[in-house]
Amino acid sequence: MYKEQINPTAKRTQGMIADALARLLKEKHYAQITVTDICRKADIVRKTFYRNFSVKEDVINYILDNRFSHFSLVLDNEPKIDALRIFCDLYNMLLEYKEFLVLFHNNGLFHIAARRIAELMRDESIFTKTDRTKLNPKYYKYLTAQIVATMVSIVETWIDDNFSDTPEEIARLTDDIMYGRFYIE
Repeated sequence: MYKEQINPTAKRTQGMIADALARLLKEKHYAQITVTDICRKADIVRKTFYRNFSVKEDVINYILDNRFSHFSLVLDNEPKIDALRIFCDLYNMLLEYKEFLVLFHNNGLFHIAARRIAELMRDESIFTKTDRTKLNPKYYKYLTAQIVATMVSIVETWIDDNFSDTPEEIARLTDDIMYGRFYIE
């Protein structure tokens, strides 16, 4: 795991390291990128890298946490919100990071992003902001896991389709799947 810095200089350094990795991902595959490559691109020494991150995957997690923290803040300000709105907000946020998601997908890193999306949605739990009185408590955690897995699969398919649908369309599709409204009448 990376170290959460409070010092402005250290935060700036972490940002430089993250930016360096993002630029390198545009040049070559993640598996071919070394810590030395990242350090060269960020114009830092290896000791500085290891003062902030243990391994290069930590940089990926740092990038994801910084991107997704915005989503948590949006939800925190809403006392009660329905699932469709949560889906819509999530997909709009993901569309903002379209280039980044495509880089992850093309570099075989989507599983890391998917894990972060899953953690985010479990933390925010779709149902904590909705009326849970109608849910069978026995199935709650399994239903949440199923919805999160569905969302992650939908996001990956959306990336494969080059984001051809709008976030609102994807949100509605997710909501329809969640509530079993996917049959043609």
